[in-house]
Amino acid sequence: MQLMIKELKKIGSFKTLFIGDVDFSQPLLSKQQKKIFSYAVQQGYYELPRKTTIVEIAKALQLSSATAGEHLLKAENKLLCGIAAKI
Repeated sequence: MQLMIKELKKIGSFKTLFIGDVDFSQPLLSKQQKKIFSYAVQQGYYELPRKTTIVEIAKALQLSSATAGEHLLKAENKLLCGIAAKI
């Protein structure tokens, strides 16, 4: 969470919309989704301009570009839908 906040601060300001209990009994992301998403954040994929690409992420993690992109898209979808439900 701290890494995400740090990365968001690099982009600009943000507003906290929800503070509350989180149910970790069921992981939100699969292990593969979490691995790829975390790596993408660390490598600057979400910075403007982007500091890496799906192709570079896939190569570093020894995955096809299609697989890396699909897992990243699914992770983004789960995370954003979870946030949207709280707005």
